[in-house]
Amino acid sequence: MNTTVGSHHSRRGLLCFLLCLLAIPASADSPLHLAGQYILLTTEASMMNYDVDNDSRADQVRDRIASLDREMQPWLASLPAEERTRLTDDWRGLHKTMLGDGQQAGLVDGYDGYLQSVYTLHRDSLRRALLQAAEKEANDDLSITCVQMMRILASYMNVAANPFGGFALSFEDKDTDLARLVTEMDAHWERLMRGEPDPSIRSAHTKWRFIRSTILRATEEALPFIVSYQSRQILSQLGDEMGLSIR
Repeated sequence: MNTTVGSHHSRRGLLCFLLCLLAIPASADSPLHLAGQYILLTTEASMMNYDVDNDSRADQVRDRIASLDREMQPWLASLPAEERTRLTDDWRGLHKTMLGDGQQAGLVDGYDGYLQSVYTLHRDSLRRALLQAAEKEANDDLSITCVQMMRILASYMNVAANPFGGFALSFEDKDTDLARLVTEMDAHWERLMRGEPDPSIRSAHTKWRFIRSTILRATEEALPFIVSYQSRQILSQLGDEMGLSIR
C-alpha cells in the first residue's frame, strides 16, 4: 500500500516538475530576445560616446555587458564550429575594447579612436549574425516588425551618435540605407495594423510615426536622445506582445 501511494506521489511530483518546466519563459533562449538585448547594448554604447558628460552612460554599458554575457555564452556554444570561433572572438574583442582588460583601459574609461575602430568591427559582425538569427526566428508580422525596428535603431545610432558617423559601417552592409529600412518598416506596420490591433501595438505605431521623419533626417539633424528613447519604448512594447523582455 505504501509503495502504491509512493508511486502515485512520484508520478505526481514528476508531472508537476514537467509542468513547471513548460511554464518557464523561453525568452532567454530566443535569438529575438538576444538580438534585442544586443541592440540595446550598442545603443547605450553610442549614447555613451554622444553624451560624454553623463557618467551613468558608462555604467549602463557595464551592466548591460555583464547581463548579456550570461545569455550570449549558450548561444555562441550552439553555433557551428567555424562560426562559433569567429563570433566568440568578436564577443571577447568587444568586451575588451569596451571594458578594458586590467592592463589597458576601455571605451567606458574614455574615448579612443583606435579602440573605437576595433570595437566597431566586432560590434557590426555580431550585429549582423544576431539579427540574421532573429530574422530566421521571426515568423509573423509582429516579430518581423520587431526585428526591423532593431535594424533601424542600430543604423540610426551609427549615423547620428557614433564618433565615426555613417562611415563606421561597411558600404556593403544592407543596414546602412535608412530610407530603405523606413520604407520596409512602413509596409510591416501596415500589415500589423490591419484589423483591430491591441492598444500596445497602436501605441508603438504612434511612437513610430513620431520619430519616422527624424530617422530619415539622420544626416541632417541628429536627435539620438529622442530616437533612442522612443525606439526602446517600441521594442519594449513589441517584445511584451511576444512574451519577450526587450528593455
